[in-house]
Amino acid sequence: MALLQALRNTHTMTPADIYIDNEGVIRTAGKQRHNDVRARMKQGGRAIWNRIEQMLRLRRTQGTHTGIHWVHSHVDEETRRAWKETCQLECACGGQGRRECDPTHPHHLGNEQADKCAKRGMRGEPEGSHRPQLRATAGEEEFYLRHESGEVCQGDIVGFMKKHEASRRVAAMREEGTARTKTHPEGQPRKLRWAQAEAWGDKSLRASVRKPAAVTSRFKVRAWAGVLPTYSDISKKCMAPGPDREVYGEDIGRVCPSCEAAVPETQEHIFCSCDALSAVRRVAVRKAKELWTRSKSEVEWQQYEWVSSEGAKRYAQGGWKQE
Repeated sequence: MALLQALRNTHTMTPADIYIDNEGVIRTAGKQRHNDVRARMKQGGRAIWNRIEQMLRLRRTQGTHTGIHWVHSHVDEETRRAWKETCQLECACGGQGRRECDPTHPHHLGNEQADKCAKRGMRGEPEGSHRPQLRATAGEEEFYLRHESGEVCQGDIVGFMKKHEASRRVAAMREEGTARTKTHPEGQPRKLRWAQAEAWGDKSLRASVRKPAAVTSRFKVRAWAGVLPTYSDISKKCMAPGPDREVYGEDIGRVCPSCEAAVPETQEHIFCSCDALSAVRRVAVRKAKELWTRSKSEVEWQQYEWVSSEGAKRYAQGGWKQE
């Protein structure tokens, strides 16, 4: 928004040098996406960036000089003055010939003053509230998306739609599960359990678990939803006429075929107690415990882990509860 305001308040025929401490803004300003619709559809703050690009294009067409320069921020801290080896931009102060910023340079003093003004401005009334041309919907696209909640899509359109579709499905699962609980009070429906786990779980951790490609997304989703094709589940489906009975027969049994425990093969049994997978489970528990220990969260690990036999017993006694 600061770059947009600087351009809006400078005549298109007036040469301008703009100093910014945000590397991402400078890099994005250097991209020309006016002929790349797909790229614009993924751009965060799309309306603002559309206007910035059009104004920069107009200035280039008119032959007007526009310089956008990087100013390293917070160099009053001694540890931040030296430029990192990976730094691809050169600070406007010049680095004193040794890639180290001078905190008394006018550009750094001006940047600190600009930060103070920005903080004061944040405490005031948003400027876009009474200037429609500064709102997120005031871009150069012919359309914009608005969710029924009122949220305007300002970034990746596909990601925006996926996010709200996922929220809609989880809400439906919660509603269906709650309704079934009223008619079948003997047990908590699977859909409701999954919706609660999704609400109580950590979003960043789920995203991290989804990344490894060694395990397919299909398997992960089915495991989280509790619908992996275990003997216990398939045997129930085979009781009634249908494709499962045609494939497996009328009775395939529920007992786990991989161990000698003579218990039903459920997901909890496979992941938590099946002797055939004990070696794999021990390795997984050890690696997970090491990660929690390195993050100094041993107490939390003891509370939340459910892979070991002891953890499985705690989970079977009532599952996770919201704190």
